[in-house]
Amino acid sequence: MRALAEALRFLSIIPVPGRPPKKASRVPAAYPWAGLILGIIAAAAAWAGGWIFGAAGTAVIIVAVRIGITGGLHMDGLADLADGMGGGKDREKCLTIMADSRLGSFGALALLVMCALQIAVIAELISLQGYAATPKSSTGPVGHLSLSLEDLYPLISAPALSRGIIPLMMRLFPSARPGGMGDRNRASASPAAVISAIISVLLITAFFYGVAGLILTAVVTGIILCIAAGISRRLGGHTGDVYGALIETGDLLALFGILLLYRLDLSSPGLLSLIP
Repeated sequence: MRALAEALRFLSIIPVPGRPPKKASRVPAAYPWAGLILGIIAAAAAWAGGWIFGAAGTAVIIVAVRIGITGGLHMDGLADLADGMGGGKDREKCLTIMADSRLGSFGALALLVMCALQIAVIAELISLQGYAATPKSSTGPVGHLSLSLEDLYPLISAPALSRGIIPLMMRLFPSARPGGMGDRNRASASPAAVISAIISVLLITAFFYGVAGLILTAVVTGIILCIAAGISRRLGGHTGDVYGALIETGDLLALFGILLLYRLDLSSPGLLSLIP
């Protein structure tokens, strides 16, 4: 529980009380479970927002809540990475720009595009899942969105997947800025922690989507690995900003992958369906 609490403190602004675990290596192993909790909060926001807004409005509420509970930490990393990669001609220049707290044009565009894509995909998931508006009466005004628990699975599982594969990235790629926050957290990503996190991700995605969830995890992990490798070649490693950007990208890829599963009718019953 201490590891989970510490993971939540690192990945969000939720004021979780308690002391850090004695072994720092236990914290990365808890990343997928921390992501699951963040996903449940987003799902609760979706259910509440559905009483007032339609699919598009609810999607905006969801993205706003997701940013809010993380303090914009991951989005900030995405913006810094975009500014550095877009404005720097060499490694040192990229890292210098990334360390600058000011928002540049590349960062602003990256934030705009990421938020727009996340809203679009979530809204499409809402519509595709049949969040049909329920009339108050046959002649009265339209009522709230009818959200079932199953409809909220994408919002719960995607954050677990995107955060659960980060320890693997920490382990595979060096630190571009020794002594930074990203480097300190990377040091705790032991092989055991990485394996534990990956197993947890597979369990969570299989729980919701069965075999399709396992395939989704493999595909998203593979794409993120390719992106991470390209960034590492450019920067000579990763920083905390890179991890934040990979989390936001992984979130989007996971949500988009789930949308494709529904669109192509490739989803399969998850382990959850075995519970009577």
